[in-house]
Amino acid sequence: MKLYQYDSIEISKQYLLTTGYYLLWRNENFEMDNRVVALFDVSHFNVPNIKSLILHLDFGVIIEERSTKQLMNELYKSNGLGFTVTKVLAGLLGVKSCIPFVHAYQAYMPISGGSRKNTDWISPNLLSESQVSDGVLHLVSIEGRKVSLEFVKGDLKKRLHDVALLSKASFLFLEMLANWGNCGLQPPSDLGLLEEFENCQCVDHEQMELKVKNLREMIVAFKKVILFNLGIEQFQRLELIKLYSQNLSRLKKLY
Repeated sequence: MKLYQYDSIEISKQYLLTTGYYLLWRNENFEMDNRVVALFDVSHFNVPNIKSLILHLDFGVIIEERSTKQLMNELYKSNGLGFTVTKVLAGLLGVKSCIPFVHAYQAYMPISGGSRKNTDWISPNLLSESQVSDGVLHLVSIEGRKVSLEFVKGDLKKRLHDVALLSKASFLFLEMLANWGNCGLQPPSDLGLLEEFENCQCVDHEQMELKVKNLREMIVAFKKVILFNLGIEQFQRLELIKLYSQNLSRLKKLY
């Protein structure tokens, strides 16, 4: 099978569901991984048994009956943590909208603000070029594949900066844990669209490094998020959270 079915053509939802439709195929065993370049939400097109289109570095473009929301929610199957780390870091660093998924330098960014709904997603670290023109986002993958998506609202550079901020924070946190165990982590040689912000000297990046490199405070932040999302009813809430917190602290000790 020819994986990249469309050669140098700039692919879009409209093209894939019309002229390019006959070259699409289905991967029955597909699971989300770190090779997905883009997710196209086509749930509103009412095509039978198709809610998403997936551009994958190895598989080309495939059709999928799961929605983009379902696919993103299943990332925990691959990295074991899903959005947990991202949510902790976003809260800690004040990123409140268009929350991406990050795991070190692997990232997925929602195109629209409603990340809890079906939307398009892109992987900035697997993209080498981006440009917005007349409400259309034109992209080029690290393999040279051209993609276009609707982008009618928001500042693309600011959004990519937030993704880079959270990605670097995730990497530094993992690096701190690894360093304590006499191990080292190295960022990938190609960061794609995140490369522009790798050495960013803005206030947000400076404050982020101070927070993330305090390993004790980071662990406390994770514990707080876990405890406050247990769904404890208001009655005796504070007492139960205190009890659970003490029990979690015991796990850190020998006895």
